[in-house]
Amino acid sequence: MVCLALLFCFYGLTTFGLALYTRQALSRATEDGARMVGVLPAFGSASAAERLAALDAIRNAMLDSLAGSLITPLSQSGSTETRRRWIADTVRIEIAQAAPTSTLTLAVYYPYATSGVFPAVPLLTQAAWVPDQLSSQAVVALPPR
Repeated sequence: MVCLALLFCFYGLTTFGLALYTRQALSRATEDGARMVGVLPAFGSASAAERLAALDAIRNAMLDSLAGSLITPLSQSGSTETRRRWIADTVRIEIAQAAPTSTLTLAVYYPYATSGVFPAVPLLTQAAWVPDQLSSQAVVALPPR
């Protein structure tokens, strides 16, 4: 009986630790994307093609940051490129520019419940405390024209 209680405690700590680690990796990715804005040309004076290239560079910085972490299932964590491919296919990254072009909102959505990162245990996996999705968001003030 004591072993069963310890097993449940260990599972809870492990699941919480994985969720916290994943959340930190998502926060780091949005921060890296926000930092990328500072090295790109001003959005206000950029052409449409330059703006698309800048948004692609921001997305790539976020993907590279996530690929450097260990948030993929074990079967997809062989190399950084394998992790990056899985993340690009699974994780949703949104980059939205406000109408007056003064801010840029970066968001990452990670399907935690279906990612296969933490082990599935009957009865515990369906618990309400296990999040379906983890997310992180950053709002960046764009430099003036």
